[in-house]
Amino acid sequence: GEYDTKRFYEAVKGMENLPEGGERCFVCYELRLRETAKLAKENGFDFFTTTLSISPLKKADKLNEIGGRLAEEYGVSYLFSDFKKKEGYKRELMVKNEKLESRKHMKQWLMERYQTIDSLNAAWGTSFENFDVFLAPVSRSVQLSEEAWAVLREYEQILVVAFAQIPMNACRKVDEHHLCLGLRYSSMQEKVVEVSKIFDVLSFNCYQRSAVPKLDMALPLNKPAIIGEWHFGGQEIGLLRTALISCTTQEERAKAYKAYLQEAAAHPMCVGAHYFEYNDQTLMGRFDGEHMAHGIIDCTNKPYPPLAKAISETSDVLYDVLTGEKEAFSAEIEWLEPKW
Repeated sequence: GEYDTKRFYEAVKGMENLPEGGERCFVCYELRLRETAKLAKENGFDFFTTTLSISPLKKADKLNEIGGRLAEEYGVSYLFSDFKKKEGYKRELMVKNEKLESRKHMKQWLMERYQTIDSLNAAWGTSFENFDVFLAPVSRSVQLSEEAWAVLREYEQILVVAFAQIPMNACRKVDEHHLCLGLRYSSMQEKVVEVSKIFDVLSFNCYQRSAVPKLDMALPLNKPAIIGEWHFGGQEIGLLRTALISCTTQEERAKAYKAYLQEAAAHPMCVGAHYFEYNDQTLMGRFDGEHMAHGIIDCTNKPYPPLAKAISETSDVLYDVLTGEKEAFSAEIEWLEPKW
């Protein structure tokens, strides 16, 4: 449905200072779900739901509470759901209604592992008739055992490696000597360490207070690492929402910037760190609604003086920190605890 900003601001009037993830967000949940329920009713749909729960910042229990209430009001069933990861990728492979080569491969892989469908059913707690069930969508309502999830996690790793290895092999055929920067992971996790062996350089986002623990994961691989995204915000001025990782003030944010980047520069594996991003996002948000204050300049194109000074000071010493001639900046920082 249409997103009516005027209606939203009227609905949340008086809630401007409430923390992110609280009552103001719940008002927005209801506005969007009400529009969805209304359209479902008008078009004769059997169900309505929302994909908002896929976000780690959205509360599925609250979305489901509101959806259930609107279902009664509009007379259309609501699909109670929580699309957060929670093995969601593994489940999606089975329920996705597309002809995928990975389905055929998974069927053959499971046949080799279990030999008979009875053996699989006994281990998974299912009642599938044959292995062909994996060539078509499997209902989300099917309950799976812990062993089933463990096996699917194992297969996920096979897919992740294939996802990286296939294009890498194609690139090497036409240009075997160029440096490959790899895939930029949304975060550095244990499950991508094996995949990282395929590439020449590790690339990953690192929205943490310090990059050192994630960079340490690159040490056994003995490969250079690039931090693709990181940032900090300051709470006391700017937009309604601050950054993914935030401090109490702009002065504290400046200290956090200096510590993070200089610690990364001093790490033997780090060869670069890209700050995301130059400017604050707009109040109304970008294409997907993200509207954070994490920029070097604000939404009126004015720099944040403490951060600008920290960037300049860090630039002056960065190579000395990298070579070990100077110690990385260190300080006690007042962090803002997230409300979600």
